[in-house]
Amino acid sequence: MSHRLLLVLPLVLVAACGGGDPHPDAGATGVRPPPPVAPAPADTLDAGAGADADTPPPICNTIPLGGGAVAEVAATGAPPVPTGGVIPAGTYVLATRELFTEMADVGAAPSTSLVKRTIVVGPQTIELAESVTVSDPDGGAPVETTSNASESFALFDVVLSRSQACPAKGSIRNVSYSVSGSELWLFPSPERREIYKKD
Repeated sequence: MSHRLLLVLPLVLVAACGGGDPHPDAGATGVRPPPPVAPAPADTLDAGAGADADTPPPICNTIPLGGGAVAEVAATGAPPVPTGGVIPAGTYVLATRELFTEMADVGAAPSTSLVKRTIVVGPQTIELAESVTVSDPDGGAPVETTSNASESFALFDVVLSRSQACPAKGSIRNVSYSVSGSELWLFPSPERREIYKKD
């Protein structure tokens, strides 16, 4: 009798563990919903994310950096509501960085870093190059870091979902966005807006 129990128990365990829906949020159509918006760091669009800090990042593209170094400035009121839209292909240069202080944490101040950034938008790709200069709180010389990245992207309503292909595959960053005339507005977080002008 004990031998029969040993044979039956594994079957019961398999039946209990199997049969679940591996994608419970897929819905009746089997299509998964767009990913949630995840805030990006204030000073970077994730260029070079995933690279080993002890080795130089690979060269993902050779696009030149346009424009000047942009400081973040304080803005009043609430940021515009993201509206999405079709992003025209072309080169976009960072022109404005804003922190909407009414939306930020109490006492939050604009970042002290200076950022130069150029993105080249294709039909489903983004090539990015940037330079971030950070001041030394101890009074030393500012430190400049340059990086670049290649990404694919998809649009979900007002969400720009970017999947990094270089220097490391797999990193995904979702940001809200708007297309306003010849400008591309990115919202790395609810209290911040970056304005890129089409070159």
